[in-house]
Formats: sequence, C-alpha cells, structure tokens
Amino acid sequence: MIWAIFFTVRNTNLDVRNAVVDLLATANIGPSGRRIVQCNENTLNTPYEAGLTNGKSGTAYINMSSVDYGTILYIVSGTNRIFLRSKDNGIWSNWGELLKKADYEAKKITNSYGLTIVLFTFGSDTIKAIKIGGYVNKALSAGTAYTIATNTEVKSRVEWYHNIHCGINGINTVAYLRITTDGNIVLTPQTTIASGVGINIAEYYV
Repeated sequence: MIWAIFFTVRNTNLDVRNAVVDLLATANIGPSGRRIVQCNENTLNTPYEAGLTNGKSGTAYINMSSVDYGTILYIVSGTNRIFLRSKDNGIWSNWGELLKKADYEAKKITNSYGLTIVLFTFGSDTIKAIKIGGYVNKALSAGTAYTIATNTEVKSRVEWYHNIHCGINGINTVAYLRITTDGNIVLTPQTTIASGVGINIAEYYV
C-alpha cells in the first residue's frame, strides 16, 4: 500500500523587500496576512510618520491573533530604537517606545539639609522623577521657601510647581514643591519641620 501525503504551504511573504503603503492596513488583514514588512518615509502609520523618530525606514514584525487583536513591533533602521503598538478589541493604541537600561539613570543630588535626594531620568529626560527622604539637619518653618538643592540636571523644561503629599514622621501633610528651569529644588512646608525630623517626598515632572 502506498500512502500519498500532501502538504499545503501558505505563503506569508515574510521576505518581501518592498515597503508597504500602510502599516496598519497590512496588520488589519489579521493572522493570514504578512508577518514581517519593510517601511519607508512614505509608509503610513509608522513611528516616523507620527513624528516620533527621524529614522525614515524600518522593519515591522506583525503578530495578529485575529483581525481585532495583535501587536506590531517596529525597529528603526540603523538604530537601537524599538516601538510597540497594540490592537485591543479592534482599537489600535498609540506608538510607545521601549526603554533600555541605558535610558534609565539614578543620580544622587548633593544638598546641605542632610537629606537623600535621588533624581531618576528616563530616555531623553522627557520625564524625570525625584525622591527626597531622610532626616533634616535644620528646622524648616511653615510657609518659608527653602532652596534645598541646586543642580542643572534637576532642571525642569518649564517652571514646575505642585502641592504634594509630604510624609513627616508618619504624619500626612502637604508641602509646596517647585523645580525651576535653572535646577533649583524649592520646598515650602505648610507645617513646621523640626531639626532631626524625617521627611519623605516622591514626585515626577517634565
């Protein structure tokens, strides 16, 4: 007895080198569509077309479980920049860039108030976060503005200020925190803080 076995191979065109016209239109075909596509400056719905990168060309890896659910991973040619965009229940998200270890840094900021001030930077400093903690070595009067540290790396892109939660020895209170475009950290407590008292603040800014 001779058995004849036939295989049907579906061509997903993984290696087509021509840039697609519209990246989302290609992905919207769903699981039966192409998996790896090339894009250039004329391709619609790419990170370049959205103004997120100067890199005009890139390679997109499309993973669609259905026409309504999936993810696109996009690598900008000649760089290590990677973008993601997902489709959930038929709606595409905006592009988001993946952060790498080199994009994150934590730096201690010197000050004369006995506090530990750590500045966290992400990516190209578009978003920063600051953590202030420890025990003050001098009294801080309520309603008085204190420049507790100055460092150009702390500076905000705009004159940033905010009423923030401030933990003082377990007591919840509010302080006024201002970060200037010159890199000054200005703290105005609404409650008097005695010397030796613990303080804890965490905030993010731009």
